[in-house]
Amino acid sequence: MHSLTENCQVVQLANETKNDGAPTTTYADCAGYNHATFILGLGVTDTTVDAKLQESDASGSGYADITGAAITQLSGTDDDSVAAIEVDLTGPRKRYLKPVITVGAGSSGAALGAYMVLSRADAAPPALVAAGLSKLVERVFV
Repeated sequence: MHSLTENCQVVQLANETKNDGAPTTTYADCAGYNHATFILGLGVTDTTVDAKLQESDASGSGYADITGAAITQLSGTDDDSVAAIEVDLTGPRKRYLKPVITVGAGSSGAALGAYMVLSRADAAPPALVAAGLSKLVERVFV
């Protein structure tokens, strides 16, 4: 049985409440991984939310859209929704992935969290920090 910390890394890309604009996001360095799953989670929202993925060979610039890597727009009635985009990194993909998230204008906006789960690693991360976790509460294998 494989656990998340054996061959995966979790990267927090965004975590905030935003109204009318783009939340602050960061990128994921995909070196050494063969698969990526972008996960967008919404809490309470009263507006639209769009998200897509971009890629680049450099961490800070040159990002371009990945064809087909966009979620169907979420609306103000999609409270507590989760959407994901799967990316095969074994093809002609670039090293860095980042989301572009756009929140429409509402009364209070959207509470959201965005993560990238990098998996199918060439080698297991050596520690929880390398796996992108600050704590692992308990390992229970039934």
